[in-house]
Amino acid sequence: MKIRRYIKNRLLDAWTDTIESDYMAGRINSEHGLQAVYYCKLRKSLPMDRGILVEPSLNINGQTIIPDIVITWKGRVVAVIELKYKPKGSPTFKKDVRNMALIASQREGLRLDHQRLVGVENLTVSYEMSPSILFVWAGIHRPERNQSDWLYSAEYPELADCFTEFHAETQPHGTPSIYHRY
Repeated sequence: MKIRRYIKNRLLDAWTDTIESDYMAGRINSEHGLQAVYYCKLRKSLPMDRGILVEPSLNINGQTIIPDIVITWKGRVVAVIELKYKPKGSPTFKKDVRNMALIASQREGLRLDHQRLVGVENLTVSYEMSPSILFVWAGIHRPERNQSDWLYSAEYPELADCFTEFHAETQPHGTPSIYHRY
């Protein structure tokens, strides 16, 4: 799907720039810092008609899920991104991937209702899930102890062909190793 590939490439470019410029310059020291810098890189990388929502709420069967970043386009959610900042630890991903799998399994008919304050009135903008939605886990972390080539999403068939991972593996000395898996 062209839109998924396009979005993935823009997200990966922004991730690489985030790590190579801001992380390496010491400007990221927390997950919220990573989120802020990545948002700015995305804003520069994506056309202005793509919306970027930070920590919107999704309610699925009474469970509230709050992704780190959501990308929208033409009234649809086209990407859901979860970020992790653990430069001195192993990556944690199970809860994030489980939440993305839940969104993927319910995507038909699921809507994200984003409330924002405009003046003194509340405005709600509603987005449906795109059939070509992309789910991304992106993390800064130490190398995995028992690293393999399997995707974090391997046990979730609903994420097949729509999930990717962006990694920045920190090293004791030197620059992080940046790679992605899909």
